[in-house]
Amino acid sequence: MKVMMSSQMWGFLFAGFVMANVCQNIPALSGATLLLSAFVGLAIALYDYQVHSKIKESAGSNVGGVSDGI
Repeated sequence: MKVMMSSQMWGFLFAGFVMANVCQNIPALSGATLLLSAFVGLAIALYDYQVHSKIKESAGSNVGGVSDGI
């Protein structure tokens, strides 16, 4: 819950509510709104995880100011 209450996450919370309301009002998507919202959230979470993993990996490979590529 602490992560959810972070000020950086409020945009995602509101975007999820908006997406759910929009999908609920489209007759073709109204039955699968929860599933569609879950897949979109999963895609965003995986993308965020990959970006943060690459950042941590690149920061760890340049320890001591010496790069591995030379």
